[in-house]
Formats: sequence, structure tokens, C-alpha cells
Amino acid sequence: YVAGRPAYLREFAHIGAIGWSQPDGTVRWSCGGWLIENFMLTAAHCAANLNNEPPDVVRFGDLNLYNATDDEFAQQYKIAEILRHPEHRFSAKYHDIALIKLEQRVTLNETVTPACLWSEEELRFDAGSGRLGRQSQTPTLLKVSLKSVERDRCDQFYRVGDRGLREGLQDYQLCAGDVKMDTCPGDSGGPLQVKLLHNAKVTPFVVAVTSFGSACGQSTPGVYTKVSKYAPWIRSVIAAHETDAEGGKIFSWITLNIE
Repeated sequence: YVAGRPAYLREFAHIGAIGWSQPDGTVRWSCGGWLIENFMLTAAHCAANLNNEPPDVVRFGDLNLYNATDDEFAQQYKIAEILRHPEHRFSAKYHDIALIKLEQRVTLNETVTPACLWSEEELRFDAGSGRLGRQSQTPTLLKVSLKSVERDRCDQFYRVGDRGLREGLQDYQLCAGDVKMDTCPGDSGGPLQVKLLHNAKVTPFVVAVTSFGSACGQSTPGVYTKVSKYAPWIRSVIAAHETDAEGGKIFSWITLNIE
């Protein structure tokens, strides 16, 4: 992030980092996502790096990936399968959403907790009222406050025919930004979210997945993939893959309705 502020332990307990194991035993963390059921939801373009290699590990509950300050809270899991949206193509910037199935069931606690998914078609509030948090290329997890950007204004930055945008921006994509704050390379897959009062407590609701932007830190809006548009696909993938030891389906879904 540009002008991001440090996040606090438990503040973004649903956020995790996606990594590529290296020959020397280290892990290169280059994308992020968030926990839903026993999956991580992320951007589809995070399914491979520039060498066309898939990631193999995810890590939750760790604010600083490069020191042991909070390692006692961290949970790291191998990736079992990466399920990109069937219409996603690496050559384009459309349908940029994917689910990562983990090899083991995540242990839920105060530092590792799933987020809720915003399933309403309409955003009836300013997206800037929430926080955007993700593991970036800085050592620590940062957060920024962003505001929604009208489509007409966003179309001035991302035009029909631009690379990967043959048909311009679509209705399942939204724009958000700020004059001083921005997402940057390494933030891909992280959530655009709002915090709302739900069941007598403040709960994070993920509105969209970080997809792409232009030059980092130049006040250009970033583009995000709305999760509400893909709720049926997300439900179907999790229902098809998530089973308990006895073969029964394990599935819970939280929907918030704003009157």
C-alpha cells in the first residue's frame, strides 16, 4: 500500500498471504486473500506467478511475514487445489476470482476467523466507510481507507481496448481509490471490505477482491471484483468440495440485508 497504516492483531483475522516455496526453504509471499469456510478467496490471476508456477502455501494470523514477532498466532497450510472461475483467462482482466482449497481444516480462534461475504447486488453505503487490508510487499500487514469511484470517472483511466480490457470495465467490477492512499503490486487478492454491526458486534463484510490497477501511488483508482456477482459460483464450489469425515456437507453462509 501507499500511505497505508499498520494493522493490529485480530483486526483482520480473516486475511491470509499466498506464497511460493523457494529452493532455499524460504517462501515468496506475493498475493493475499481471505478465509471463507476452509477455503481462501482470492484473485484468479494469483493462481500463477510470472513463471507460470502455482502457489503452494497460505498463511493466516501473521502480521509480519518476515520476522517471528507474532509467529505464535500464525497458521500455515499447504494448498490442495486452486479453483479459478471458469470464465477467467490470464490474458484478460475479467472474472478475476478464485477459491483455494486447503489441505487441512483451519483452526479458528481470535486471530484466524472467516469473514462474511457481502451478497447484496447494491452497495447502499460509501465503500470508503470500511478498511482495505492485505499483506503487501512491505514486511507488515497494512490497511488503507478508500472511497468508491463512479464508473464514468473510472472509465477515464481504464478504456475499452486497453490491454486485458477488450470490452472495458464490466458491471461485476468496481473502482475505489483515494488521493493519498492506494493498493500496489503484492496487494492482489486482498479484500475490499466494510465493517458493520451484525449480531451485536462489529463484523467485516468483504465487498470485493483486489484485482488490478495502473501505476502505484498515483491516485488512480484500483479495480476490484465484486463478490456478490459470484455468490452462486462460490456457494456451488464450496458445497461441491467441502465435506466432513462422514461425507456430509459442511456449509454455512452469512447474508446481510440492509433495509
